[in-house]
Amino acid sequence: MTVFDERLERRAIQNAGETHLACVAAVDISGSMSGSIRELNEGLKLLVKSIQEDEVASGRVELSIVTFGD
Repeated sequence: MTVFDERLERRAIQNAGETHLACVAAVDISGSMSGSIRELNEGLKLLVKSIQEDEVASGRVELSIVTFGD
């Protein structure tokens, strides 16, 4: 079991019975985004940091990032 798996298991136990929010960010990494990838990455980092720093969101938001491109 990895450290990540252990954290997920602890969080699941702590938040059993609470409403969770599944959130999927579909991220375009195709060639047309080449000039904007830095801004995209910064925005995703800010999103993750905001979720982690919020006491309620950090225990309830389940974030997945899916990339697609050329």
